[in-house]
Amino acid sequence: MELKKSYLDLILIPLSLVISISYHLYLWHKVRTQPLLTVIGTNAHGRRLWVSTIMKDNEKKNILAVQTIRNTIMGSTLMATTSILLCSGLAAVISSTYSVKKPLDDTIYGAHGEFMVALKYVTLLVLFVFSFVCHSLSIRFISQVNYLINCPQDSTIVTSTYVYEILEKSFTLNAIGNRIVYLALPVVLWIFGPVLVLLCSLAMVPILYNLDFLFGDSMRGRVSETANEIFCGKVSNSQPYSFSKLWQATEWVSGYIIWKNRNLKLFEKKEWSVPMAVNDIQIKSFLWISSRSKKGTLDSNQWLLNPWVYECINDHG
Repeated sequence: MELKKSYLDLILIPLSLVISISYHLYLWHKVRTQPLLTVIGTNAHGRRLWVSTIMKDNEKKNILAVQTIRNTIMGSTLMATTSILLCSGLAAVISSTYSVKKPLDDTIYGAHGEFMVALKYVTLLVLFVFSFVCHSLSIRFISQVNYLINCPQDSTIVTSTYVYEILEKSFTLNAIGNRIVYLALPVVLWIFGPVLVLLCSLAMVPILYNLDFLFGDSMRGRVSETANEIFCGKVSNSQPYSFSKLWQATEWVSGYIIWKNRNLKLFEKKEWSVPMAVNDIQIKSFLWISSRSKKGTLDSNQWLLNPWVYECINDHG
């Protein structure tokens, strides 16, 4: 009899999980392949620049760094405290003798036996425990950054790249903890039936998509700023010197490729396309910069994915 009542749960609950997991796999793929199209990737790029700027001018900005990290710790502490309090409340409900399913017997859809009710609360308890663990580890890493970011810049061990990697671990764990809390919302609605779980999962995907991806005015504004930097040479003073050299090399290669294709079309009547020109710019700029670099070994795949990770170039001629 219990199995007959739980057919909706057996169909809708896995379907809801597949929807949520599929969206986050898609988000992870975009963050790995096209990070600047996502809020997570863009913020990570900004944090890299922030760490580099703070460590280069630490004497003037050390207080700013400590205050910023303190605010981040407060946010993670709030979420960790909330998660552990919810765990305590759920543990009290599970261990109590009061049956919370009785008022819902006449209106609930799906299985509502003692086992299913216990399964719902245990699932919520496990989710909030994992959220607490993620936020606790996030606090651990961000506390280390609080000390390391004030280290002398001439250190060969504690570099800005090392500090940035630890900071990213903290923010990654914080994001995972928040996502687990988001996943717990449909599970809360599972108490009232599996139909609400599916509806909540379907509603959360477009909401999260609008929060996780950049589009519209945000994308146009960022593209406009990039174009101004490329064609007008307006590189921020906060950027590393090697960063401006990369821009300069890319500008020269882009100008050469555009001029070359223009001449081919004008004098030899050969057609060319924008994707082909962009691909040519990527390849030739990589070959030029890798041949002129005095430090490090450049990888073509990493260059095509994110060319600005190479800050070891001192001179391009």
